[in-house]
Amino acid sequence: MINKDQVPFYVIMAAHRYDRKAHLAINTVFNQSYGNVKLLLSCKLSLSRQFGTFCSRLKKMLGSDVDFYIHGDNDYGVSHLRNRSLLSAKNESGHGFIAYLDIDNQWDKNYASEMVNMISNSQRQAAYCGQTIYSKYGYLDMRDNGSDRMMGPLNHESFLEHNCIDINAFCHTNEVAEGIWFDESLKRLGDWDFIIGISKRTKFWSIPIVMSHYDNSDSKDRISNKEDFDLYYKKVRAKHA
Repeated sequence: MINKDQVPFYVIMAAHRYDRKAHLAINTVFNQSYGNVKLLLSCKLSLSRQFGTFCSRLKKMLGSDVDFYIHGDNDYGVSHLRNRSLLSAKNESGHGFIAYLDIDNQWDKNYASEMVNMISNSQRQAAYCGQTIYSKYGYLDMRDNGSDRMMGPLNHESFLEHNCIDINAFCHTNEVAEGIWFDESLKRLGDWDFIIGISKRTKFWSIPIVMSHYDNSDSKDRISNKEDFDLYYKKVRAKHA
């Protein structure tokens, strides 16, 4: 049952395709145990009706109290779509928690509640959890995936050298992100750039629990397969030098 007394937990989702992986990602949002979750999904304009229909049916089927908002846009660069949903989250509430889930990822059902609990009971305004990375066949395959885990305390200097926090395992308060947006000129590593910006305002709480699952199996439409790493790595480093 939805609990309006709980601080809202906004889930930013940018979707450039509509498929089974997207269905499963959305399903993990609607199954969250936290009482006040809001899914803010921005997608290609041509996909907005499909996502809207799917979310309506899933909400009814699960008896979920999760609110959802679908925004279709002709500009479907991932940073632009994230900014569109991030703007909605910032405008709706002065206080809330914001997290990010891409359509190749899934969360455990207590992801939102653990993030809210840990941040609320610390002196910090952001947190990240452990993540399982499925490299060979993807999260949907039950065979031996050659999976890895990314988890542990953050070394800030190392973080400025390499992106070691995945945005799908990251959460922050609304307030700490005031004035911080995804840089739409960065076609790759925009999430790293964004998290660096947050790190300049607050230390991060490391939650030693694996609650995020990342499908790292090969896909032709992945940004990492289309955009040059070295080019955008140098741009992010220069920006935060």
